[in-house]
Amino acid sequence: MSITLIDCEGYKLTSFAGGTAYLLSRREWGVALHGDDADQLLEEIAAFESAWPCASRVALAAYLWNTLEYGLAATPLETA
Repeated sequence: MSITLIDCEGYKLTSFAGGTAYLLSRREWGVALHGDDADQLLEEIAAFESAWPCASRVALAAYLWNTLEYGLAATPLETA
C-alpha cells in the first residue's frame, strides 16, 4: 500500500510499506529511498517542518529536491 504525501507542481513524495520506503519524484525523474536513506529523509523533513512550520508542501519538496540535492540521485521513471 502506498500513501501520497506530496503531489503538487510536478513534485511527488510517496510512502510505501508503512513508511519504510519512499519515492521522491519530479515529473519523469525519481529517487527511491529505503533503510537508512528513508530514515535520513524523515529527519530532514522533520527539521524543515520545525524550521519553517508554515511552509507549503511544494516548498518542502523543492527543498528536498534542489537544496538537499535528492534530485541529483534521480533516475528516469519507467512509463507504463
